[in-house]
Amino acid sequence: MSSPEAKPQINPWTIWVPIIFIMLGIVVYYNYVTIQSMRQDKDRPPFYTQIRKDLDLVERSGKKVKFSELDGKVILAAHFYSTCPSGCSVLVEEMKAIYDELGPKHPGLHFVSFAIDPDDTPERMKEAADGHEITGDNWWFVNGDQAAMRTWLTYVVKFLPLKEKPPEKQTSPVDKYEHDMRLVLIDRESHVRGMYEVMNPDPEFRTIHKEKLRKDLAYLLKDQEAATKPAK
Repeated sequence: MSSPEAKPQINPWTIWVPIIFIMLGIVVYYNYVTIQSMRQDKDRPPFYTQIRKDLDLVERSGKKVKFSELDGKVILAAHFYSTCPSGCSVLVEEMKAIYDELGPKHPGLHFVSFAIDPDDTPERMKEAADGHEITGDNWWFVNGDQAAMRTWLTYVVKFLPLKEKPPEKQTSPVDKYEHDMRLVLIDRESHVRGMYEVMNPDPEFRTIHKEKLRKDLAYLLKDQEAATKPAK
């Protein structure tokens, strides 16, 4: 009677070698993704707050608008009043430099100047905008109920509180307010992502803030473009 044939022995390495290579591949891929994520996070602007409350406004065209109409936009915003003697005009020009460079290329980029003076009617706001040769629909000059707007700007967006100057501190009859001179950057999901002292009296500090604004704005526009790109 013949003995049964012995079954061939399976070399365990034929099983473990492919598994080891697969695991190494997973580790390498995970490390690559982690490093790329860390590089992106390094450039990512911080989150300050999210704008959850809407605001009714009147644009320089006379049209009634809501801030929520800008959902999905990247927004650069600032305080403003048409007769400001202490730098509003320069602040508008800082915004306009970015507006002229990036506005035509990025339809998802929007600019907002909030008029903090109740005397700024649509006509006066339009005159101020025209004086800076700003005519596009992607820049709002807006006013509204002053109590509601000032509260919203301070407690929702986190601008510094507006202060009315006492007569003894005014340099002229139109020098009426002490107000936040920073530019505020808001992302497509209404998060405040940066506040930039582009009017700081220290030239070096001012340059740092201008460069940081450009860098953060580029990041948010790239993020917006990726989010709105149609899936293949």
